[in-house]
Amino acid sequence: MDDKDQLRQTLRSARIVLSIQAVLATATCVVLLLDAVGQARDGSAETSVPGFSLIGSVVVAVGLLVSAVFLLRHAWARVLALVIEVFGAVLAVLTLVEGDVLAGLSRLVLAALVIVGVVQYELGRRHATATPPEGPA
Repeated sequence: MDDKDQLRQTLRSARIVLSIQAVLATATCVVLLLDAVGQARDGSAETSVPGFSLIGSVVVAVGLLVSAVFLLRHAWARVLALVIEVFGAVLAVLTLVEGDVLAGLSRLVLAALVIVGVVQYELGRRHATATPPEGPA
């Protein structure tokens, strides 16, 4: 496997992690939607907080899905993935501080995998284009 194939494999691994995160974010959307519907039926709680969380989860799920689909072909998708993952890493640290260790660590590990994969791909790609091909002198 040459360097170019190895870089693509790194990006494919990041794409798999992004896809898993998109599925998890979609599941979170469903849970929040069901919770909001249940609260609206009961009239027991305000719906602004679950509504805000639901909108945020939808935006993150769509962003993750779009970046996963276009990650291999477009640089803007890699930038989008990095932005979402850096934001996710910050939220993961906040989750750790709040005391939910398992959720915080899993979010942090998934974000780190994507960030490392995308950065490694970009640095390797830039190094490959900056280095002249070796041949007979």
